[in-house]
Amino acid sequence: MANLTNDQVRDALIKFMKNRGLNQTAFARGAGLSEATLRGFLKGKTKTTPRLETFAKLADSQGVSVEEMLGITPGSMGTNTPAHFETQPISQQEPPVPIVGYTGPDGKYRLNHQAPRGTVKRIDPIVGVPDAFAAYVPDASMEPRYTRGDVVYINPSQPVNQGRHALLELTNGSILIGRVAALDSAGDLTLQFYNVPQDNENKSFSASDVAHIYRIVGTQEN
Repeated sequence: MANLTNDQVRDALIKFMKNRGLNQTAFARGAGLSEATLRGFLKGKTKTTPRLETFAKLADSQGVSVEEMLGITPGSMGTNTPAHFETQPISQQEPPVPIVGYTGPDGKYRLNHQAPRGTVKRIDPIVGVPDAFAAYVPDASMEPRYTRGDVVYINPSQPVNQGRHALLELTNGSILIGRVAALDSAGDLTLQFYNVPQDNENKSFSASDVAHIYRIVGTQEN
């Protein structure tokens, strides 16, 4: 992999996780991988480099390429091009992102684009996306991937596919964050929640009840 050493790959992954506000559990689970596998490699317990397929799953879960995730020059996979860990992120050159999802004085959680509650720094997946926004995670239903008070980043232009994590806005104004367990061509969908009683793990919604569904492309931990 661009002739990177295990230490270079490990350092790149740790830096990527820090920049995204990811912990090992959330990163591994979001990619459908065993936390033990990721933890073993990051702590140096695993001597062999994971397969490229593993890195592809990790990168895809965050909406980036393997090259972007590891900080190597685009097109250099399989070459001798070194990693560039100190490159200045383009995201730092763009304005911050408004936080429009939060609980109001009435105790209701809504998206309020007209009155953002502060801003957060922009991350790479929403560079060049003028209508990107962020939202606070309102509860513990998606732990350990998202915890209450975390910030999730939304790219309204990016399509939502089955298996992805999304923010769902219903026509009644209610907001839910979950994993899209099912989505058909008519727009009917099922959201999965990680930290709820088993009988409430999945909730289904008809297209007529859905105002918007937004792809989550990153997280900043509280």
